[in-house]
Amino acid sequence: ISAASPTLAKLFYYVHFEGHPWLWYFILWFPSRLTHDPVAMKWVEAGFGTAILLIIGLLSPFTLKQRALILSSYFLVWEYTVMCRMYSVMLLLVLLYVVLRVRRPQAVVGCCALLGLAGNTDMTGVLLATALLIEYAYSSYFGADKTERPAVIRRWIPGLLVYMALIGLSIATLWPAKQISWQSSGHLGSEALKPHHVNAAIGNMIAAPWWPISPKFPHHFWETSVVDAKWLYVLIPFVLFAYWRTFRGHRNLLLLMGVTITLGFLFADLVYVGRVRDRKSVV
Repeated sequence: ISAASPTLAKLFYYVHFEGHPWLWYFILWFPSRLTHDPVAMKWVEAGFGTAILLIIGLLSPFTLKQRALILSSYFLVWEYTVMCRMYSVMLLLVLLYVVLRVRRPQAVVGCCALLGLAGNTDMTGVLLATALLIEYAYSSYFGADKTERPAVIRRWIPGLLVYMALIGLSIATLWPAKQISWQSSGHLGSEALKPHHVNAAIGNMIAAPWWPISPKFPHHFWETSVVDAKWLYVLIPFVLFAYWRTFRGHRNLLLLMGVTITLGFLFADLVYVGRVRDRKSVV
């Protein structure tokens, strides 16, 4: 898309055929002016991947052992740092948001801008950014004294406007072109109320992430589903109890987990045939 776009106007036209927002293609457009060799994407990805590793390695509050374990995980050292896709941009923006949020919690506009940009990388970025925004707003409002809450609301108004503008841009650019039709379930949400579909969406949002290794391993490393491994349903009550037990003393984090699961479930149920990513959706 980036290489085939002689102008940025063309790029914003072509992304409507991709189903993802504009930011990743916008970034790639600049090196594509110098070369059409796909190897150039590796250098772009290397920059984002290195930044991710440095932030976690140097700025995170974890112990040396914890950082070593985190930086040894498949997703960080492969999925988000080697594979040339938009996920590295999303993760980097979220990490920058966390750093700014911790160091300058009053910088609402800056935090909202970073979350809004994260929502311009991928549809899952919209879901994650929205969950983080809700937690941030909850903590800002209920973490302040009642006398300070009017000031908190005033401080949040420009931040929300920035966020809404960026998310609006994201939705506008990922909206499918008229020539694209639904090719999986007939139309959006046509299977949303079917019991097996709802059950699959719930199981895949809550239990499947705790056993991410594919049944086709090693040919296909990640992603499993309750459709392929029904025993994962057994994990649901244990996972929910673990979330509650872990975050019960921090309502904002419990809210964050709840909103993330809920938005993920709705997205899987309405769009992706029971899971966040499903091969049936691209048949």
